[in-house]
Amino acid sequence: MGRRRPTGRHQRYGCRSRTAADRKGTAPLQGQPRAGPALLVMEPVDRTPGGRSPNTETVPARPPRTCRHQIDAHSCGPSLNWRPRMTTVAAVVVRWKGGNEVERCLRSLVSSQPNAPSEIVLVDAGSGDGGAQRLARTFPEIQVEALSENPGFAGAANHGVSVTTAENIFLLNPDTEVSGPALTILTAHLEDRPDLAGVVPLLENVDGSSQHRWQLKDLPTRRDLALGRSGRAAFTRSPKQPAGVAQPAAAAWLIRRSVWEALGGLDQSYFPAWWEDVDFCARLHDRLKDPAFPWNNAWRVVPEARVRHIGGSSVGSLGNQAFLEAFYGNLLRFAERHNPQELPAIRRRLRLGLTIRGLLRPSQFRDYRRIKTRLG
Repeated sequence: MGRRRPTGRHQRYGCRSRTAADRKGTAPLQGQPRAGPALLVMEPVDRTPGGRSPNTETVPARPPRTCRHQIDAHSCGPSLNWRPRMTTVAAVVVRWKGGNEVERCLRSLVSSQPNAPSEIVLVDAGSGDGGAQRLARTFPEIQVEALSENPGFAGAANHGVSVTTAENIFLLNPDTEVSGPALTILTAHLEDRPDLAGVVPLLENVDGSSQHRWQLKDLPTRRDLALGRSGRAAFTRSPKQPAGVAQPAAAAWLIRRSVWEALGGLDQSYFPAWWEDVDFCARLHDRLKDPAFPWNNAWRVVPEARVRHIGGSSVGSLGNQAFLEAFYGNLLRFAERHNPQELPAIRRRLRLGLTIRGLLRPSQFRDYRRIKTRLG
């Protein structure tokens, strides 16, 4: 008596073995896709010359694959046609002085699982404190770009992107720490949604609470600018599911290189920092109105991906007065470019607001008075 061919589920590929009828082409395949992150896309095998096997169900043609986690299988036979989609990611971190938080950021990138970035670039924006050389010795696998002068956050980020070749750019602040598989989750989501320009994780504090009110905002209105705000919170509660957002903070962006290049990167006139990410999102919003623009949607937050963000590291190195000058000066620069007709009214109300803030904060009254004078 011959050995009976087993018909149970294959332990590795999650599909049933062929029966004799299957091999003769007289019965449909019995395979079923395996549940989980890997998806088996199966089609009936053509066993007859010039046509399909009889008595097989018609399966739609395979859709274009966009997710790295999908596995192609044209048959459930002894061989599978493996062609995983591996999108490359270049992580760009900008450093200007600061403490040891950048070391934790780089360590989290190097140890990202299951997929680390194909390129990691640290751009030192003219710190001149020897930190770039120390980090280059600590992380020999990372490309360190030590600039002699400080071009600002936008200029340093543009430089970092220019020395990479990956398809996607993961722009990070130095005071962030990537949690577990966050980058893999973001990359898979971006591949699944070719209509998106970019995706962002959910930023969280050290205690695990969400920073959604600060991170995820709408584009600023005239009233927001007059009140010195970069926009209102897009969500009253921390989002639990992926959702669209107009203006995510640039503390953690995963964006397509093609989108970055289409917009010309960040505007370096927003020196040394602040409002360059708001300007980028506003320009992206304007480009989405063009039917010829290849993408239909801007950003999407993926709450499953988490990145820890300390915040304020550069402010401490810069000083309060220099921060106020940069923040409000760049606010008016943004208003001049995106709300030119409303600029006089915005300037008047902003000066009034600075006076009130100075009165409410006696220790910073002189700083606010100087800022108000310089704003004109």
